[in-house]
Amino acid sequence: VRTPWLRCRIVTATRKLLHSADHLTRRRAARALAEIPGHAITDGLFTLVEHGHEASPAVCDALAAAGDAQTAARLLELLERRTIQCSTAIAGALGGLHHEPATPILSRLLDNPGVAEPDAAALVRALGRLDDRAAGPTVLRLLRASSATAPLLHRACAEALATLGTPS
Repeated sequence: VRTPWLRCRIVTATRKLLHSADHLTRRRAARALAEIPGHAITDGLFTLVEHGHEASPAVCDALAAAGDAQTAARLLELLERRTIQCSTAIAGALGGLHHEPATPILSRLLDNPGVAEPDAAALVRALGRLDDRAAGPTVLRLLRASSATAPLLHRACAEALATLGTPS
């Protein structure tokens, strides 16, 4: 849309959809906004992620789908500053972007003993998607430690190791 006033109205209406109670609506709105060129729109999406908005997972997915190296660098910067709840969405986006510099940060997050099993599994899946063999030792350690006590994490570790090509 090249007409400025029309573009502004469309963007404003779409931003409102990010506050919808329906997660599918939030996901579609985030995807639409992420595909619109312009730093102001992208900056607004990053602000939502930075503040832990309920649309953060959808926004992270949309940024990853439309992203590039600059998007990955900004997400990595946010990952270093966020809590674990928001980090899983950012980690998933970084995995989708195959941004290998995220490997040590994700590994460090997994070293936190207070990480809940679903969050740890999401972080491990992101490590697998990064396809960085440097993640192998961390994932292998978690696989050995999680066998019977954390089946969700155990499965995520096995899948990540299969992707990484690391012997289990």
